[in-house]
Amino acid sequence: MSAEEDRAAAKVQSMKRGNDARQQVKEGKSARKVQSMQRGKKSRKGGDALVHVIETANFARFEKMIESGAEATPDALRAALKSPIRAFGSMLVSNQSTWGVNHKMLDVWNRVQKALNPPPPGEDEEEPEEVDVSSEEWQAELATAVYKEDPDGKFLVQQVVALGCYSISGGRQVHDATKEKEFDTAVTAREGYGVALMPKGAVYAGSFVADAREGNGVYKYTDSTCYCGEWKGNQKHGEGRMVFKDGSVYEGAWRYNKRHGHGVYTYTNGDIYYGMWFTGAKHGKVHPSPSSFPPPEPRLTLTLTLTLNPHADSDPNPNPGPNPRPNPNPAPQPQPGQVPLRLDGLAIHGGVEERAAGREHGARERRLQVLQRVRGRRALGCGRLCALQRQPGEGRAQPAAQGGGRGGGGGRAAQGVNVGGRRGGRRRPHERRAARRAVRGGPTPAEESPRHRHHVW
Repeated sequence: MSAEEDRAAAKVQSMKRGNDARQQVKEGKSARKVQSMQRGKKSRKGGDALVHVIETANFARFEKMIESGAEATPDALRAALKSPIRAFGSMLVSNQSTWGVNHKMLDVWNRVQKALNPPPPGEDEEEPEEVDVSSEEWQAELATAVYKEDPDGKFLVQQVVALGCYSISGGRQVHDATKEKEFDTAVTAREGYGVALMPKGAVYAGSFVADAREGNGVYKYTDSTCYCGEWKGNQKHGEGRMVFKDGSVYEGAWRYNKRHGHGVYTYTNGDIYYGMWFTGAKHGKVHPSPSSFPPPEPRLTLTLTLTLNPHADSDPNPNPGPNPRPNPNPAPQPQPGQVPLRLDGLAIHGGVEERAAGREHGARERRLQVLQRVRGRRALGCGRLCALQRQPGEGRAQPAAQGGGRGGGGGRAAQGVNVGGRRGGRRRPHERRAARRAVRGGPTPAEESPRHRHHVW
């Protein structure tokens, strides 16, 4: 029995050890999963997310992430310089986390800039004393404060004060093995992408060619003026965007450090100069801001109701009598503030302020004047009126009564027109030509030559 109990106890202990091992593995997997999720969340919140936003050119999202304190990385600055939106680089170059400079050298550089440009004192504070950053005593104190007991600390401080500092991952030319270095710590010229911190406080991040700024880069001056664009031989050359210290912005063409070509200058008050530049001088027109325009004049929106009324000019019942017959097509009554206008059977009800109604009314008056001139002319001395016998306000001429004969009442004779005994009112060719001349306003044959005045047709 003792042997069986021992085997049972060993089996229980083995199962317990297996359960403990499985529990440890499970806990380890859970911990690694949590760490991975945290790293992913941090990555999405920081530089990787900024790079994605910059590549998709979503500037509104980029501003929100910067305001919320998203972590910027050197990769985000490099992506910003490749983007056609220059504002990305102008905003990221001020963030020291995007420079990729050694943290101790960056600390030295910040202390040097603080000594060169001390902050203004408060009301109860005294003005700080001027510091000579080139003195050996000050440099020795700074080296001891930053590098402690490092023997190279004093040399590194001198390098930052005299030359500035360069990013760790900054590119440099390959050393020519056939040439001997002047000293052991000599370095080659800067080449490719890098971030350079100038001794006086300026910062450049971008492309270098043979130790000169060339290609795309962003340069932040000591007075907070920032240029982001193309460079050539340490000069602004190409397309670029500059934000000045007063807030005005210029974006356009540059030639050898001068604004030359087409560009847009936005002033602090919102005015915009849009046009050409010639060696730094404006050469075009100024477009004022929308806020400076006078308020628009109020406009009246009126609706014209056009109703075709064939009885607008003729009353179907001239003598109504005791039982007048109702008009099947009554003219629409004008609304308050409207003036009724009648134009050849077309009733127009327009507002008093409507200019189109006035133009139509003027055209109608001109047509009536033409008709009056035509009626006043005699046709070729035979005592007969010209065409267009209708009086103002009349409708279309009624059809002639049936009848005929020489001198009879048929045709146009029924309308009271002296047809001179012609059948059906038919005119001769010379009569038609005279009528056409009368309509055009030209002289009649009787007026052109005296021999026609006494001629009997």
